[in-house]
Amino acid sequence: MRKPENYDTAIPINTGEFTQVPPGGYIMRIVNVEIKKTKTGKEMMVLNLDIAEGEYANYFTDRFLEDSKNNPVSNWKCRYYQLTSGSSVGFFKGMIKSIEKSNDGYLFDFDESKLTWKLVGGLLQKEKYIDLNGAARVEKTTTKCVALRAVQTIKDGKFTLPEPSDAPIKKPKDDFVLVPGDFPF
Repeated sequence: MRKPENYDTAIPINTGEFTQVPPGGYIMRIVNVEIKKTKTGKEMMVLNLDIAEGEYANYFTDRFLEDSKNNPVSNWKCRYYQLTSGSSVGFFKGMIKSIEKSNDGYLFDFDESKLTWKLVGGLLQKEKYIDLNGAARVEKTTTKCVALRAVQTIKDGKFTLPEPSDAPIKKPKDDFVLVPGDFPF
């Protein structure tokens, strides 16, 4: 084999040597909001989140910037998905109420772009997954935002993390996550 061009100056990627955020409650900042469709055509709101305060502040922004240096199609690593219609309207409204309570005087007017830079409490939990991107099936662990709460709930420590699942899930290639109300039956 020949040494690839720029090998000596390339930054190693995906070595597993980064520190993961430990499970817990965090004050999060919404850095981007998108309205997308699920594979079944249902509307969902996708929030890209980052940690706003404390030891891990800006963790996901820093990780994205580092990853995207050598991979221009890097994905944001902390997303929260919420369906917006049908049996999921109550979950959607609960998410919006948590954001409103976390930002004095803010009332959601259904312009999702105004959610950018708002604060919200996020519960981050470890999740095992099977990485299917390569030829080998590799079990890995990541930290996911599994629920949103009001910032004061996080500050007061009045939250309970859901129990992590021991069974690994298949990591979807398009970052789609099943959320309450999007069941195939």
